[in-house]
Parts: sequence; C-alpha cells; structure tokens
Amino acid sequence: MRRRVRSALAQLDQAESLSDLPPRHRPHPLVGDLAGFHAIRMSRLDRVVFRFERGRAYDVKLIDYHTG
Repeated sequence: MRRRVRSALAQLDQAESLSDLPPRHRPHPLVGDLAGFHAIRMSRLDRVVFRFERGRAYDVKLIDYHTG
C-alpha cells in the first residue's frame, strides 16, 4: 500500500489537470461536507483526498473514505 500511495502522490504532484491522473485511480469529485474536493482510490476503503486548483493539488490527505 505504501508504494501505491507514494506513486499516486508523485502522479498527483506532476498533474496539471485532473485528466492527467491515470484512470486506474478513479478520480472523482466529492459531495456533501467534502464538496470541492476530489479523491483517488488506493484500496477498497482508502482514498487520497485533495483540492485541485490552478493546476496544483492542495490539502492532500490519505483517509478511510467511508469514515472520514
């Protein structure tokens, strides 16, 4: 898992738009309390959550998507 997260973070750092992220991570916008954030999938429950603005990722966190 550590290697997958490290790789995903490197890809997120290099991305200039959400479309630059590999489809295998299933990038998707979030709703509700996390509206304005996006997530990419690391495992069945773990997600890297972030805001994406002006070609950069901000407020990046690894969370259990279903418990916050």
